[in-house]
Amino acid sequence: MKNVYPGLRKTLLPKFDSIAAGAFGISTLTTGIGYHVARIDASDDRGAEIEDIIDSVELLVGGNPQREAMTPAMINAINSSRASQLAKITSGAPGAAGYKTMLPIWFCEPDRMTPGAVTAGVLHNNGAGDVQIKVKVNAAAVNPVVDLWGEWEPSDKPLGVLTKWSLETPPISGDVMELINLHIKKPGDLIQSMHWFPTASGKYVSALRVKVNGEEVRDTLTQFRNQCALMGRGMAPDTGAAPRFDFVIDYDDPILRALVVRSEITKWEIRATLNAAAADSMSLVTVHVGPPE
Repeated sequence: MKNVYPGLRKTLLPKFDSIAAGAFGISTLTTGIGYHVARIDASDDRGAEIEDIIDSVELLVGGNPQREAMTPAMINAINSSRASQLAKITSGAPGAAGYKTMLPIWFCEPDRMTPGAVTAGVLHNNGAGDVQIKVKVNAAAVNPVVDLWGEWEPSDKPLGVLTKWSLETPPISGDVMELINLHIKKPGDLIQSMHWFPTASGKYVSALRVKVNGEEVRDTLTQFRNQCALMGRGMAPDTGAAPRFDFVIDYDDPILRALVVRSEITKWEIRATLNAAAADSMSLVTVHVGPPE
């Protein structure tokens, strides 16, 4: 596509092939484009929140998940932890006709401090197979309307790397999680951040220690001190009564501060201490950059 206009386009993206209560909808993105952000607009006749209209959102490349199926609430939480302007936006009054929500799927990172870092994550849709956004519509949605629009520019660059989100439920033993060699299976990836969500019963990570090859890269850091460090860099961590723990490795901004999973990393240890013993599971989302999987 010839670039005759130097600015970003803001247009509707390809429609979902089906939007119906209880069903999946897939949008296959157009090739030859560098996507900065895709935005999902969602509403229904109940005036429901997006979490009650869409159960999950997933990013696929060549049929393989690159951002695993996650709830709108989880996506919004991670987006807004980096900066409040990256969060969802609503219009109207909840429960009233016309109420809608816009949930952004960010590829670029507008919160970075330099233009090159902002656009480093642009998704260049060339040569890697179909790039698709897949939504699961809630079974209780009434006449749901789900549209996709975004910001993009023409691109002939190959899809070399992209920002991927992995979802796991690591085992809990009492009030401690000991994770050994998590993500060493992704050699060459840059691990940017890890986000521990509280359990359904309100248990949360209250302190975290990280070692790489025996070297302590994060001393035992309490939830409060972690929040202070992130807020000091302009970020917006969860400060609620049962907060999510946002372990951000490149919080001081340069992308290359992220942890590179190199072959010489033979042991990667994480000890997460909970505020109390938990019998239920905890979701862990890891944000990492690398080639499609």
